[in-house]
Amino acid sequence: MSKVPWVMMAFLLGSCGGSEPPLTTFKEISDTEFTFEARTGIEYPADDPDTEATHMAWLEEELAKRKMCPKGFKIEDKSEIAAAGETIGQTYNMAYHGACN
Repeated sequence: MSKVPWVMMAFLLGSCGGSEPPLTTFKEISDTEFTFEARTGIEYPADDPDTEATHMAWLEEELAKRKMCPKGFKIEDKSEIAAAGETIGQTYNMAYHGACN
């Protein structure tokens, strides 16, 4: 069996992974206020409770990394916005505006 197909497959798989946009973005507005965007689309439908739970888990990870909101947080606003770097099947992100308790 020739090694050429395996080498080509490894190259193709490796080159695909680097162009994906990030699943989330986090912006600290102040010590107690933030915005958070998370991908919606085929893998993460906007109206799915499991997607919402996943988004909140990702948000909690971001807050923990920054040692923000040790007493919890509340989401003050949530909306769908156009996604930067749109990919096939994904045209919107869910945007959350929140504040620490």
